[in-house]
Amino acid sequence: MPDQKRFMYHNFPRRRTTDDPVAKGLAILKLIVSNGLLLTPEVEHWRDSKTAPSPAEDYVAVARRCCFTELAEKEVLRHAEYFGSFALEFESRVLVDLGAMPVFYVPRTTGTDGYGPGPALVTQLAHVQELVSRINEFRRFAAIAADVQPAAPVLGVSDTRGGLVLSVPGLDITVIVPREIIDRARQVNPRFNFVPPATPQTFGLTAAALNSLLNLLHWGIHDPDVLTGTIKALGSLFYSTERADDPFLSHYRQREWRIIGGVRKNGREVSAPISEELRRALLELDAGFFGRTIYLPIGAKTLVDECEAFGGPSSVSPLVHAIRRVLAPASVLAGAAAIFAPHPGVDVVAIESLA
Repeated sequence: MPDQKRFMYHNFPRRRTTDDPVAKGLAILKLIVSNGLLLTPEVEHWRDSKTAPSPAEDYVAVARRCCFTELAEKEVLRHAEYFGSFALEFESRVLVDLGAMPVFYVPRTTGTDGYGPGPALVTQLAHVQELVSRINEFRRFAAIAADVQPAAPVLGVSDTRGGLVLSVPGLDITVIVPREIIDRARQVNPRFNFVPPATPQTFGLTAAALNSLLNLLHWGIHDPDVLTGTIKALGSLFYSTERADDPFLSHYRQREWRIIGGVRKNGREVSAPISEELRRALLELDAGFFGRTIYLPIGAKTLVDECEAFGGPSSVSPLVHAIRRVLAPASVLAGAAAIFAPHPGVDVVAIESLA
């Protein structure tokens, strides 16, 4: 007997924070129709043990994503018990065309403080992202300086916090290497002994020379700003096979796919920062989740402010017409159908009918 046909499902609401999770599900459904899917940030912690004498480091990877699971129809009800009794159903090919990709599952090895080939890949990818980001910052500085003062020397001096400030005489533009980066360099390599000078010192390069050197690095490849976005997007696709309190391979068995932020299509971002109206609606919907503080490499942020919207009515890839079916509890089927009344091509069915 052939396998039952499989589809991709996005279930909600996962958090049953109210006395009426069905009403919450309907509210989320309305927001999806008006604004598209929400890409929410998830913070994953990875550990890089390094080689002595370098100390171990903890890394934070941030994924802005909307998640989908590949399921057969007979699996949907059981999946809904944990992830929510509403679902959007997609043909796999349609979801792939929207930009969805399967998660790269990375195991944390035991007996090594969670370190191994997988976590090494994730943490070193974070280094690549930081390297390309630095090159991008230096290149922007050098391009402006070379255009205005090509023969001017590049000078370095300490800032008030012990970081390094690069500048050229006669221009207000600078690029800063924060003290935290210099301190980290000392920790990783005890022989690193650079101290930012108290008075401006030349680095032996003119603005034009620095600009030429940085331009050489990307001959024949994408600009660093494009590559930075690509690496950030790739980092959003890594996921551990398990969590500390979950069974081994608990994540892996979810068969998860993701639509992620930071991706361009036809030269445009496929996702965008959420509107102020949507921000207020999300906080009203679940202030405990969207109003909580998350800690990112760039500092503490409110979760809702780090969300993005994908597939709204004016986006590159509108979402509503890509949905195959909407699944909702039978008790609110009429309400769910009313939400999609302006979109007659989308079927709305009772999730219980998939039993």
